Amino acid sequence: MDEVAQPKVDPEILPLSKWWIRSVLIVMLLGFAGLIAITNLSYRNAPPIPALVVDSDGHALFTRAQIGSGQAVFLRYGLMDNGSV
Repeated sequence: MDEVAQPKVDPEILPLSKWWIRSVLIVMLLGFAGLIAITNLSYRNAPPIPALVVDSDGHALFTRAQIGSGQAVFLRYGLMDNGSV
């Protein structure tokens, strides 16, 4: 009964080489490094947010705080899925 319970191993079938694991790790590291680099570039090249926007007469149209609150509403309701007009 012990022979039945034991899995049979074919001597011609070898386990995966250590190079498979190394290759997968190298690909993962390069992929994550690329993602980190792209994220860093997107934050570095983001457009500036002005402290105050005025019209031609000098009247304030909106401030940085209003821009931030508008972005919060945009993110809260997931308005990126609506598209643009």
